[in-house]
Amino acid sequence: MKSLRQKEYAKLKQLSQSKGLCLRECGRKPRPNRLTCLVCANKEAEYSRKNEVARASASLKNRYGITLVDKKHMFKKQKGRCRVCGLRLPGVRRSHTDHDHESGKVRALLHRRCNIIVGYIENELHEKALRYLNSF
Repeated sequence: MKSLRQKEYAKLKQLSQSKGLCLRECGRKPRPNRLTCLVCANKEAEYSRKNEVARASASLKNRYGITLVDKKHMFKKQKGRCRVCGLRLPGVRRSHTDHDHESGKVRALLHRRCNIIVGYIENELHEKALRYLNSF
């Protein structure tokens, strides 16, 4: 089922295509095989670049209840190292935030692969994987 936002976008897209105008309703013709004109596309790209940090912080706040500043503090406290394997993390923004799925409490910053392994262990998939490996 489409969300209200998706439905509104679909209507705008259809209207834009039928009129042959930019989706942002600036009155210009869109680029070939695109919905927006070059001017609006450049404005969107610049807006996205400027608001990248705010968007990342808002995402962390919604998902885990922490801010980007909190995540930077965790990174510094961990000395830039993964709490599972001890190797250097790729950076604050690219580090994965490990959390308890039941309580929602943030535990530490991990590599993507280490976070996946922790998830498998939490879901007891590691026991099934060990049985599989031992069967050979």
